[in-house]
Amino acid sequence: MITVTLTRSGDTLRCEFAGHAGYAEKGKDIVCAGVSALYYALTEGVRRQAPAVVSVAGTSVTLDLSSAAAAAVSQAVVAGLVSIAEAYPRHLSVRRISGYTKI
Repeated sequence: MITVTLTRSGDTLRCEFAGHAGYAEKGKDIVCAGVSALYYALTEGVRRQAPAVVSVAGTSVTLDLSSAAAAAVSQAVVAGLVSIAEAYPRHLSVRRISGYTKI
């Protein structure tokens, strides 16, 4: 199972991605592909719109949500992750902790 943990503190959002979906064999796992696409949309979308407000360390992404671009991209990505988790609950879990309440 992939677990995405969202931690928000003020205007800072940290997204941690861990695990493997295990939906299908390598190269055919649509859950993994969807989560990977959203991870890259988050990191590269924010880097291109507001490069100073994103930090990536391995599979952990930290954003400064005081940037309208970072807030908009992160909101869209989180909505996509939640949708995949609802469709494939045995393969993706999205955990919101420390003050993260909205999608």
